[in-house]
Amino acid sequence: LRAAPDAPVGVRAAAHQLGVYMAGFLGDPHAAVAHADELLVLAQRLGDPFSLGRAQLVVGAARAFAGDLTRAAASLAESLPLLREAGAPVWIVEALLELGDTRILTGDAAGAMPLLDEALELSDRIDYSWGIAMTLGYRAHAARLLGDPTLAARLFVESIAAAEEIGVARIVMGAVAGLAGVALALGRPERAVRLLGAVEAAREASGVGRIAYAAYVERIMGEAGAALPEPAFAVAWDEGRALRFANAVADALALASSAEEQPQSVRGDTGGSGLTPRELDVLRLLVEGRSDREIGEALFIGTRTVQTHVANLFAKLEVNARAEAAAVAVRRGLA
Repeated sequence: LRAAPDAPVGVRAAAHQLGVYMAGFLGDPHAAVAHADELLVLAQRLGDPFSLGRAQLVVGAARAFAGDLTRAAASLAESLPLLREAGAPVWIVEALLELGDTRILTGDAAGAMPLLDEALELSDRIDYSWGIAMTLGYRAHAARLLGDPTLAARLFVESIAAAEEIGVARIVMGAVAGLAGVALALGRPERAVRLLGAVEAAREASGVGRIAYAAYVERIMGEAGAALPEPAFAVAWDEGRALRFANAVADALALASSAEEQPQSVRGDTGGSGLTPRELDVLRLLVEGRSDREIGEALFIGTRTVQTHVANLFAKLEVNARAEAAAVAVRRGLA
């Protein structure tokens, strides 16, 4: 920006956008907000829906970095219709994720679900691998906070797999730290702290400034500190820091597998079924004997998204096969 003060408005806007995320990831929220304010001024000069929508999205992200979630949500809500008007699917996914994130962090995990479901479906449809990996992690945190550690564990595992496929270490670290939250929910605080210690050591070694889902990880750290006396916390933390990160990932995946064995009740649905409207749609088609591909075609969603919904159904209905899910659905009058 200093080297090219007379660069075109669009170029300067893109530079300020990059500045927001670089400053936020490096732990400088004040610089992030300053870049966002400049970006918004430039976007207003450009005046088109995409520029304005992108600017409001990035302003929302900057405010979230600064901890101002109320104002962040307001900016993000403004961004979404503009980006829809502009027909910018990747940016729509980003706005849905950021808005879902602010809802979870302000205590409305259930309200975040439709946003995250749409983000996952759209990411799958346009083959946006980064969006898939990130959305699965946010969805996992929502499930964890709604009291379903089994579903959360399953989604964190999917997030790790998707992130490893595209080589994004900060998402892998964030999902492993999320599984520390699952460990706490399962009454295993020492294991949680070891995972957190391993993630922190890996973050330092990699040079990553801010791992994915950092705001949730900070809260998990606080919960872990409250669950263990200081001497025990310090021992577990040091043990985690001494682990090779590959071993920590393996331990996190083993924890997720053990979570599958925990009996879970259906939670979080005021209608009594425990299922979202989209999950009910998938379940009804599953009862008809449709394949994942056929369900996707009927609902205009991708096969990967169908598979995620089916996995969620198995967890919520406490079954391990499609035939069992169909039988439970018929018995409960869900299909």
